[in-house]
Amino acid sequence: MFQFPFYWYSCPPLLKKWFDDVLTFGWVYGPGGENLLGKEFMLAITTGGTEASYRSGGDNSYTISEFLRPIEKTLTRCNGILLPAFVAYGVKRASAAELAETAAKYMEFIRSPRSVLVH
Repeated sequence: MFQFPFYWYSCPPLLKKWFDDVLTFGWVYGPGGENLLGKEFMLAITTGGTEASYRSGGDNSYTISEFLRPIEKTLTRCNGILLPAFVAYGVKRASAAELAETAAKYMEFIRSPRSVLVH
């Protein structure tokens, strides 16, 4: 599980550094690079923007799935399996009740069997 705030259309710099330092040739890809083979990964991200802003034609011009493609490709290049992402939109302006509802949805999501998440 990679859980992080989504800002400037990417992951935080420390997570990118972790990718660079850990996901190395010979360990997760290339000859002998089978340490993540078949491992499942999930992204859980928060955005300041609304769900509508992450749509084709929205303020950000692209969907959240399009923005997450580099991370998806990184993990699949390393022989991992990327499960669907959980995205909490608009957390910057969310009320305490809305955040509690999102937290409950998050817990339900991560407890879901793989067969429910992957169609």
